[in-house]
Amino acid sequence: TDRSASELTGQVQSLTRGLSILESLAKAEGGLTLTDIGQRVQLPPSTVHRLLATLAAEKDSDLHARAERLHRDSIVVDTHEDVPERLGLQWDDIGNRGKGHVDIPKLREGGVTAPFFAAYVPASHVKTGDSGRKALELVDLVHRMVETHSADLVFADSPEGIRAAKKAGRIAVLTGIEGGHAIEDSLGALSSFARLGVRYMTLTHT
Repeated sequence: TDRSASELTGQVQSLTRGLSILESLAKAEGGLTLTDIGQRVQLPPSTVHRLLATLAAEKDSDLHARAERLHRDSIVVDTHEDVPERLGLQWDDIGNRGKGHVDIPKLREGGVTAPFFAAYVPASHVKTGDSGRKALELVDLVHRMVETHSADLVFADSPEGIRAAKKAGRIAVLTGIEGGHAIEDSLGALSSFARLGVRYMTLTHT
């Protein structure tokens, strides 16, 4: 239609003038006022101001879009999430958006590729002599969470597993133990936890 053609012509003219403004700024040896730029491109200062604001907004929008693409295309690892401890105290379905900091909808929205679900063993379990049992229960809980939500989650214990999850559009869940007392002075226990997929253990935790 004539109106559409007129709108398109106006957009082209605005773009052309915007490019002229940028060219004027690039060639300027010193600071230019809006009036100076307006004289170069034959536009009033108010129009120059409006075009510059539009160009700046478009640039910011482009940078935001690029940042979002970079974030989505990257592998994002979160090395500490206290999900097992929280669910051990009060069970909640992480497949639904909840009051906690972490659930599958929030991980998806945040673009997290690989969270470490930490098996936190309070030092109080040293006195009761069940640090290893507590750690085993939490690691088992992590595996059960993943199995329950296999459409979204997959257990990973290597960089290759994380990359495969990213490619498949799933979240790679890893786990680590907080508190070296969880192995109860046993290297055999440490090896067993490694076979269960535990990929880090902090030496101390209060």
